Amino acid sequence: MSRSLGHVVLAGARILLEKPDNWIQRTEHEGHRFCFDGAIIHAARTSTCSRKGQRAAAHAARLLVYRTMGWRRRKDIWNWNDKDGRTHSEVVATMDRALAA
Repeated sequence: MSRSLGHVVLAGARILLEKPDNWIQRTEHEGHRFCFDGAIIHAARTSTCSRKGQRAAAHAARLLVYRTMGWRRRKDIWNWNDKDGRTHSEVVATMDRALAA
């Protein structure tokens, strides 16, 4: 079964955040470290050449997360990622749930 571009991008973001040290809060990225949405953006940028394609790819990945979590906007990802007490394990588990859905 082939996967959608959203799945490919979200899987790429999941790989970026595989190690706990690669995940951060309160900023999109810093060096090799990314927040949830920052990892999606980076994975989208490496999946397609055009800017328009990159935006569409990131949006497709976010839609998978929105549907899984019952969210409606990109800001929901930011707020959830940045919540005090949020853990790396919760972030990757959410990505895994969205990929499995």
